[in-house]
Amino acid sequence: MEASFALVRLMERNDTPVFREIIDSVHGAIFLGCPHPTVNKLDPYNKLNLLLKTCTGLSNQLLQSLQEGNILVSRLSKRFESLPVQLDVISAYETAPTKTSSGFFGSKHDIIVDREAAEIGVVDEELICVDVSHFDICDIPATSSLYLAIEKMLKEWKDTDSEMGLRLGGERIQARSVAAQLNISQVQNSVGLSTGSSSTPYDSLRARAGSDDLYSYELIRSPTPQPVEAGGQNLNLKCHLFGPQTRNADFFGRDQIFDQMDEILITSPPQAEDETNSLRTYALTGMGGVGKTQIAVEYAYSRRNHFEAIFFVSAATGAKLAQGYSQISTKLGLEDKKSADDQVVSRDLVLQWLSSPGRTRQRSATEANSQVVSWLLILDNADDLAVLGDYWPVTGRGSVIITSRDPLALTRSYIPISRGLTVQPFSNEQGAVLLRLLTGFNASEEDIELSNAITQRLGGLPLGISHIAGIVVRRDLTFEELIKLIEDDATRKELYSSKEGFKQNDSYMQSILTSLSLGDLTAFAACLLDVLALMDPDQISEEILMIIQDKTPDQTFIWPEEYPSTFQTYIEARNQLTRSSFIRRNTRTKEVTIHRLVQDSVRLRMTQDRFSQILDLGINLLYQSWPFGINDYSTDRWTVCEPIFPHTQALMDAYIGRPPAEFNHVSMERLAHLLSDAGWYYLERGYPLQSLPFQEASQKIIQSLPTPNLVRLSETLHAQAEVHIYTANFQIGLDFAKQALDLCIAAEASDDKPGHRLGQAYNEMAEALANLRRLEEAIGYCDQAISTYLEQEGHFEHFESSTFARVNKAFCFWQLGRVDDAAAELAELLEYRAKMHGSNDLTSFKTGLALLTLGNVQISQGLLEEAEKSHWLAREQYHQTLGPNHYRVAGLSYTLASHLFRSGNWTRAVELLEHAAKVFSDKPFYKPELSRVLLKLVVALEHVGDEASLARAREKLDVLFTAMTKEYGIVVDEHVLEGIVQYWAL
Repeated sequence: MEASFALVRLMERNDTPVFREIIDSVHGAIFLGCPHPTVNKLDPYNKLNLLLKTCTGLSNQLLQSLQEGNILVSRLSKRFESLPVQLDVISAYETAPTKTSSGFFGSKHDIIVDREAAEIGVVDEELICVDVSHFDICDIPATSSLYLAIEKMLKEWKDTDSEMGLRLGGERIQARSVAAQLNISQVQNSVGLSTGSSSTPYDSLRARAGSDDLYSYELIRSPTPQPVEAGGQNLNLKCHLFGPQTRNADFFGRDQIFDQMDEILITSPPQAEDETNSLRTYALTGMGGVGKTQIAVEYAYSRRNHFEAIFFVSAATGAKLAQGYSQISTKLGLEDKKSADDQVVSRDLVLQWLSSPGRTRQRSATEANSQVVSWLLILDNADDLAVLGDYWPVTGRGSVIITSRDPLALTRSYIPISRGLTVQPFSNEQGAVLLRLLTGFNASEEDIELSNAITQRLGGLPLGISHIAGIVVRRDLTFEELIKLIEDDATRKELYSSKEGFKQNDSYMQSILTSLSLGDLTAFAACLLDVLALMDPDQISEEILMIIQDKTPDQTFIWPEEYPSTFQTYIEARNQLTRSSFIRRNTRTKEVTIHRLVQDSVRLRMTQDRFSQILDLGINLLYQSWPFGINDYSTDRWTVCEPIFPHTQALMDAYIGRPPAEFNHVSMERLAHLLSDAGWYYLERGYPLQSLPFQEASQKIIQSLPTPNLVRLSETLHAQAEVHIYTANFQIGLDFAKQALDLCIAAEASDDKPGHRLGQAYNEMAEALANLRRLEEAIGYCDQAISTYLEQEGHFEHFESSTFARVNKAFCFWQLGRVDDAAAELAELLEYRAKMHGSNDLTSFKTGLALLTLGNVQISQGLLEEAEKSHWLAREQYHQTLGPNHYRVAGLSYTLASHLFRSGNWTRAVELLEHAAKVFSDKPFYKPELSRVLLKLVVALEHVGDEASLARAREKLDVLFTAMTKEYGIVVDEHVLEGIVQYWAL
């Protein structure tokens, strides 16, 4: 297929001298077992997958992904059939079957390339059958008919007039002497075929996504070198042409990148003509402002002693490339300025010199055997890689650096690249060091902290850091003052748009906003980028972005026309953002990431109306993606919630930071629901205080609507009650629980029934009262919750919903000394859960909570062995549902330590208690729970004899007791702790 492709491309450029020279040297082609499918030849067309699978072993999934490639191969075959030439062709096909698969019931054999598949249909084609399998067709015995046919063809070519080549339109084309000098690697390079290995067997036949043009397969375009002027004038070597680029005296870091570039670009130059004649190439890709150009400039300046000639050319457009090559031609001395009026001629002269660099305009035989000239060519800002084809050296012994935003520059899709990398922004630490160096601030602890914060805001982007540093110096700002300016949207936009921080002779004097080129996007790509700007920058699942394609259209929300809602428009938009390096895509996880400074810049350029529109869009994408729950601590949805949650938090921050002036009421209701449920998920994962802002924002949104939804409002108040109870603010929790219950009762009397929320509201009241030790009242609310669930769901089913109410009721019984009633309540509940969920119930931590409470009851009953078993089972269930670092696990560790004390296992007790102390220590509202753990840890440490740890534990206890005495207004000691510790920790 590569031979067909090469001939097609040659013939389509027959008007170019270098291609005519190659064409003139071609007499014919020999195809051994090569399929020639076209769309109207269905059997050969359908056998392409069989051929690929048999020869490469590709999976069915990969074969499916190559269906589009099959169409393009058929188009190539059709073009080859239509070539306006007379070409001698031998097409060999097999008649023996080839093993194509094997399995339990035996192997399958097929003839892969039969006569129909191999036949091209050109005038001078000779079809020859070979009685071998596909894998043996290239093994040609000297006595075979195929061998004899090839031998005959070669003899005819030899006897033919040496000036006869392909015959175009009936006219002979004179073969030039240059054709005889071209070796096979030059021919392959000139038509865009790689002589190196590909990463996959089908890389050379794969077009860019979305392309249906055969030209998309082209790796490089060949130059059209013209003969240089005769004469022996010396060229202007030591020609270091940097154009507008000057060396940056403040260049910082990137040593590892330079080391990698040295490995490729700086090697011992070949000494003679017959040595390897290949380019050394390196690509630097990445987003605008990341420092690609600066790296290339610094590399060229710092390594200029390694190259006799250095050329820095802007490759932003074809016009700039043409201008740059004209300058090279005159500066190098390939032509005089007065005669350099044809840029095509100038380009060809430069390309010819790059391919065969000499010291004079026309190299002599003596010079050909001397050491060749080393050169470095930098093609800067080659964001449109297609323009490079006409300016790419076919051969040569030089080095080429490309800078581009397009990550395809790292592949061989357009040009043959030896190696390259995507330039990453600086880390926070590196960026902070650069910021302090540029501003002259001392490395004090405060400066380090503030510079790290500034760099994090800028995402480590070198251009952003340099720009901001210049503003700091010019305005005589402190880091603290700068942070205040950056935190204000209007001021930050002015700073990012300003060119104030640059030096007058800076060749890259762009503001942060202009360097990103945000305006060069299609409507689909711009809308997608705007949505991504409101998400968390890391790990944005493409399932969220494409959710509209997978679900029935939502009639209550009008999706913007410019959002890429179809698969095709999404792929096009994503590809443009990827090629501009605004986003990076992980093809394995199907996630994209976006730079923080890109996000910030995109948000700053949005008008208020645009922001409101994109906020609505983001809300509805997340709303349709989020798996809503019923506040029952179920773990089933956690894996789905986890990757979506950060984006919900980012959307909340965007809304709070810039609330829209006019609400879309449907979107606002959905945002309130989304935030409330996401906050509850955060609470379930063990972050009660951190979940509170979600509920508060949800409440504020609901109350701002013309007709607040009572059930939705009760949900967020219920969640806030739960948070305050878990953080030991029991009275505040009771107040929120009462408000939530009142709203549910009011909703029950209206058309908007609260359903299971009413039972939850009763149970929340019971939980708050139980923590306040108002136990009899709590039992009453537990009974109301249980009866509400029973009325709604039936006898057996209601056990699931009423689990928490039943555990709370059993706890109250236990605290009141009614241990038998407590045990009976828990036994009935655990029997139900075992029947419903099995012995290893992992649907939530409910079973673990029931086992913990049962173990406490069993201790009061004197059943110590049974209690220890219940508690260890509870711990195992907690571990599997909540994880080892949850506060409930830490509370249970205290109880388990008591069992270990009885058996004398002090070392294991220390391990459990130290882990519990670590979990509680960073949460100030767990002072009572932490103090109980430390009291028991002191006893265990005394037994193991760890004096150092013992001293630290006692010191910490003194601090805690002093703080709690001040907080509660009474002297707190170990006896008082039992009355203030939360009941789940008992």
